[in-house]
Amino acid sequence: MVGFRCEICHIYCKSLTCLEKHTSGKKHATSLQVEAKNKALAARSVFLKGFKGQIPSQTTFVDDIENSFGKETIKILPRISSYQSFIKKAKHCDMDMEIIEDILEGETDFDKQVVLLVNNFIMSKEKVTKRLELLSKLGSYLQTYFNFKINITAFGSIISGLATSYSDIDATILFNDSDVDGMMDMTDARSEQDMLNCNGEAFLESKIELQEFLNLSNVNKIKVVCKIISHIRKNHGIVSETLYALDKKVPLVQLSMDKKFVLDLSCGNKLGVVKFQWFSDLIRSDETGTCFKFIFALRLWASCNDMFKVHYGEKPRSALNTYIITLLGIYFLQQKKYIPMNPLNDSLVVENCNCGFQVNFYQFPKMSLSTLFREFFVFVILKVSSDKVLCIKDGTSYTIAQFDKINGENDRLTSNFMKVMNMQDPIEESHNVSKNVSEKHWKLFRTAILRSICKIKNGENFLLILDNTKADHNHSNEKMVTNLGKNELICEVPVPAHVNQDAFYVHINDIFEMVLLFDPVIDEDYMDTIQTDQSVCGTTGNDGQWERTFKTSHNVWKGRRMQRRSLTPVEGEHMIAKEKRVTRAILEKYALGEENMEPELRLELKFTAAFFNGNYSFYCQEPRIPDSQMQQFRELQHFLKFFIPNVMSTVF
Repeated sequence: MVGFRCEICHIYCKSLTCLEKHTSGKKHATSLQVEAKNKALAARSVFLKGFKGQIPSQTTFVDDIENSFGKETIKILPRISSYQSFIKKAKHCDMDMEIIEDILEGETDFDKQVVLLVNNFIMSKEKVTKRLELLSKLGSYLQTYFNFKINITAFGSIISGLATSYSDIDATILFNDSDVDGMMDMTDARSEQDMLNCNGEAFLESKIELQEFLNLSNVNKIKVVCKIISHIRKNHGIVSETLYALDKKVPLVQLSMDKKFVLDLSCGNKLGVVKFQWFSDLIRSDETGTCFKFIFALRLWASCNDMFKVHYGEKPRSALNTYIITLLGIYFLQQKKYIPMNPLNDSLVVENCNCGFQVNFYQFPKMSLSTLFREFFVFVILKVSSDKVLCIKDGTSYTIAQFDKINGENDRLTSNFMKVMNMQDPIEESHNVSKNVSEKHWKLFRTAILRSICKIKNGENFLLILDNTKADHNHSNEKMVTNLGKNELICEVPVPAHVNQDAFYVHINDIFEMVLLFDPVIDEDYMDTIQTDQSVCGTTGNDGQWERTFKTSHNVWKGRRMQRRSLTPVEGEHMIAKEKRVTRAILEKYALGEENMEPELRLELKFTAAFFNGNYSFYCQEPRIPDSQMQQFRELQHFLKFFIPNVMSTVF
């Protein structure tokens, strides 16, 4: 278990040396500045506590308080002020590659690297116990507001054993079915609106009856629970922050539990409990532990490659998530017959879904994790596509037409499985767990897989596929170019007068990200410059200016002409769409071993563009690179000089 924690940034480090390295970095320095501002504000404020009556809103001075309440003993405490949301920070906390590199220092064997990361990142039994105890404590406080027995049941990664120190906790408020069956009709039950008008104090005085709670919609149940949580927060301090998440499939409230972890609390989510128990039992029944290590490593790979990250301007749930990745890994293992099927039966029925199952212990075939990853990556590229529905419970896939026929040609159901990625929930069969994944994120997922295949072929090292933006350190001791920072004109693109800048730069972003596979670099300074109404990344307003920084990846700008000629023409195809097909074809050739990939050019390049006299002029700041890579950089410049104008000339 990682033993050193930075309380400012809420991250864990393996060693004191690693912690010291973190505290000297830019991210920690920024957090310190925010903390200092909050402390300075707190030093100028006081918190008054202990009033017997309510203070009028117009009260501004201590003298006014004395006139209103008379002589009274009150407590004056330092004000604790923080404008950083622990929940938002914890929810978007990334795995720190520096910590991972420190853990894996000196180890190059793929399987041993995974074992080291499992041992360092998996949440310890002691921490799991402490979090469950805190959950139980919250449950005891909640119980005092209800006139029937409630249980807070944890599920998700903390039950499957896949939780890390960065993980949140999933839990739901459940009640006994026997209480529902024996429930008597109430003539004096409070209405839904009455319940929403009550506060925590009112619920404490007149406890919530089961019928009153069941009469609430799922969203309103969470609103009522949130009122109770706010009352608990004031009186017991176990919760430090709350945030609604009412737009999810299962509405919930996110709680900061003593600023140690985030609790996602829902109501009556029995299906969620059963779903996670289903795949948890399947993973943990492997006596060799290989299945567990593979699923853990796969989730770590996805996290480090930004598969779960939603960027500025994208829909909130357009990226993949850990549930999708876990189910995809299980589906792959079922297809390969490395793990047994886990059929469901009607011994347990929840919300009209068969949820009964029984998993026997099994032995995973003897094989290396690097082989498993290679097979998984190739499997996804060749077998997973938008015209297929992956059925986890059957361990098979169907075409859209086959799936429609099996489900009695139910148009409404079938329409849920006509997305860029279609994965049927193993229990809730009408639910496509990947329906919100956008086409952009699906393509980014495939691209990350293709890159990782190439890296595994060049050397079986788990660290290399964890960080696809990692520079090649083979040239770290070479002589560096000294003429730096100069902006060089790449090309000029003439455009018709009616074309606005947003329309132009949307296509430019598409070329860099989806055709040339450049990885956007978005730092805090860049985020500060974004306009709230800005719709196109890189634009600085309506002045025709554009500025973005990218990291290059595979050299897909090489060999494009020959590959383009070999593609089957598609009538009416947009030029940029065709170039995306060229890129995919190049990567697939490398992945299948038909061609050897040249050494990658790993650069961080800053591009700027400006509009003047009917032309968009593009510039690139010359990077700091070794002499041996300068020739490749010049080749890239030469390629862009002709490629950008040629493609853009067909767009408008």
